Amino acid sequence: MHSGLRVAVEGNMGVGKSTLLPRLRDVLPGDWDVLCERADEDPEFKTLLADFYKDPNKQPQFQSWITNRRLSDFKKLENNPQIILFERSFLGEVVFCHANLIRHEKPDGTHINFFYNSLNALKHCRYDVVVYLKASPERCFERMQHRGRDAEKTVQLEYARYLHACYEAHLPETARMMNIPLLTIDWENFGEPELIRDEMVKLLKKLEPSPMQRISPKGAIRP
Repeated sequence: MHSGLRVAVEGNMGVGKSTLLPRLRDVLPGDWDVLCERADEDPEFKTLLADFYKDPNKQPQFQSWITNRRLSDFKKLENNPQIILFERSFLGEVVFCHANLIRHEKPDGTHINFFYNSLNALKHCRYDVVVYLKASPERCFERMQHRGRDAEKTVQLEYARYLHACYEAHLPETARMMNIPLLTIDWENFGEPELIRDEMVKLLKKLEPSPMQRISPKGAIRP
């Protein structure tokens, strides 16, 4: 599917993914591009996000829109040698599917399809590493309130706690099942991006064949 490195940053809402991404890009070896969710720029995303947070258990159209856009982004990158940092991944899609399925009294076929579509996407849209930023739901909720997005004003701490539990249960297991390297980083207190860089490079070098061997000193991808 791709010749360049594909690394995604995952974690609960408010954990600090969008804050970290540009800082991590600047310290990584090579010329990385960042692909964010554009939560503050895309009007359609903002509308769907607001509807989702009003009732996060009964808004499947938001999840479908996110999944389809992520698939579209990957398709555009096919055979593109650029090395990419993604905000979120299809692993996160699976976590949200579990979260929504569990809270529905009787989920219909639409919700089941989201789950299997996300698993299928992971088979074709591979990640070299997924970085999981881990922080307590209380800390994530505090950061989310501080950034003050209008769509998130209705989110309750209880939902952040529930989503945290889903990440803890389903993210490592799905990564193991799909054979995707998962790097868990304690992000209770914002750390330095160099910490993640060092751990990420170390993990990439352990893989056989090492994806890091594809990065030249100037950042180009070797054939």
